[in-house]
Amino acid sequence: MRKWRLLLCVGAGLLGCAPALAQNVFGTVLGTVTDPSGAAVPGASVAVTNKSTGETFRTQSNATGYYEYPYLKPGVYDVAVSASGFKSAVRQAVRVEVEGRHRVDFALEVGDVRSTVTIAETVPPVQTESASLGRVVPERNIQELPVMGRNVFELAGLVAGVQMNPLVAERQVVAEGDFGSADISVSGGRFRTNEFLLDGVTVMLPANNFPGMTPTPEATQELKVMTGNSGAQFGRTGGGVFNVVTKGGTNEFGGTAFFFLRDERLQANTFFANARGLKLSPFNYYMFGGTVGGPIIRNRTFFFLEYQGMRRDTESGEGVRTLPTGEQRRGDFSQTRTSAGQVITIYDPFSTVPNPAGTGYVRSPVP
Repeated sequence: MRKWRLLLCVGAGLLGCAPALAQNVFGTVLGTVTDPSGAAVPGASVAVTNKSTGETFRTQSNATGYYEYPYLKPGVYDVAVSASGFKSAVRQAVRVEVEGRHRVDFALEVGDVRSTVTIAETVPPVQTESASLGRVVPERNIQELPVMGRNVFELAGLVAGVQMNPLVAERQVVAEGDFGSADISVSGGRFRTNEFLLDGVTVMLPANNFPGMTPTPEATQELKVMTGNSGAQFGRTGGGVFNVVTKGGTNEFGGTAFFFLRDERLQANTFFANARGLKLSPFNYYMFGGTVGGPIIRNRTFFFLEYQGMRRDTESGEGVRTLPTGEQRRGDFSQTRTSAGQVITIYDPFSTVPNPAGTGYVRSPVP
């Protein structure tokens, strides 16, 4: 009985916990609501609707006519405003980007609230609410542009001020996305000084500053590259910030399937190798997978699944590894020998002194 009471108490406590947000992946819609004279309209009802999922988020304008709704997932939204004594207004196809603050102002017309004035968003709005420099690579570019190795971080090269390291050969074949992604210079900075985020969570490997994982293009909704004036929440790095937002389910069921093949028989040999009669080394690289997503409860709960498999068969060299013997594990190195069978002499580094008989230094062997 006590066990169940404890579990119920813990569960009730967890229900009251709020999520902690640091480098979030959300955007914000904000603006002011005014009448034809430019005066503020307080108490106006604002509804922000995600066109893909049908989710609607509501707020109201304050005494100065200002409204703001944060924590919106990246996507396309319709913003509707209504107030007593004014015609309703709808701004369609407002694109919300990761970490973006998008201003959508409304000047309501006097009239019946049942009448609606619809405004279509025709061009991307100018970012005036943040001093951060950079660019968002949208889903269309991620899906349609060819990317060697299927590494979405490579698309950062489309952003001004970003330079890929041309000496990294792994970039051309690595699909898991570690070596190539790390060697990116932002605004003239050093390589491997960038921050890589996946849905706002760092995926950096502390040993070498490589990203620990890279999502596939099919699972990526957008990539934001911040090249300067980033917010305080990105203070871990002195370089750029690369934030990948993964896809989620929508009100429509859908999916994709893909298969990629690279084979030495499909690749051209080099001029010098042909001149010497050398053939390409065996190289078989297969990548396959797919995605599926849709609603669980329409306009409320969704799912999205993605799988990617890889098979690679290439020639590799041989390496030799040695393990310590029983004597060595006990600290006895008297029988440690070279490959030629000669005993290796181990010296005590703390016995190093200047050579009294000449130049250099001398040491005493470990007994």
